[in-house]
Amino acid sequence: MSNKRLKKVFQLGIVVADAKSAAENFCQLFDLPLTSIQYADTHQSHIPMKYKGRSTTSYNLIAIVPTEGIEFEFIQYVDGDTNSQKEYFDQCGAGIQHIGIATDDYTATINRMQQIGAETLIEGGNETMGYCYMDLRSQMGLIFELYSDQLTKIKGL
Repeated sequence: MSNKRLKKVFQLGIVVADAKSAAENFCQLFDLPLTSIQYADTHQSHIPMKYKGRSTTSYNLIAIVPTEGIEFEFIQYVDGDTNSQKEYFDQCGAGIQHIGIATDDYTATINRMQQIGAETLIEGGNETMGYCYMDLRSQMGLIFELYSDQLTKIKGL
């Protein structure tokens, strides 16, 4: 393992009331083409997910605007079980909920985060497309989203 644990910050996860409108406003503000917005409706995916250790079925509308080497991910809770985005929005309103990072070793980073008291909020995907959200709000005011080593390679991070 290398000494470089954090390879890249690749995403800001922003919880909003209306993902489409927020992404369009972002594009207009920074003169980005609306065609750069990538939409995902999680009703269409069937990726298994756990929220706080329990299997869950919840749905978001996601609008991603990639620019300058970072994704601005606007996330709107739509329906289903409570998830971390709904919980965040209900408690805090709209705002940056998580930071997506690429690390040199997915499992080792999760273990290090747990050693300093991180709670696993979300675990999802599979061996190839795995990801998790690690809650370090009480330790440093942040929730990190980590991609599995395979997903990091697939995404070119």
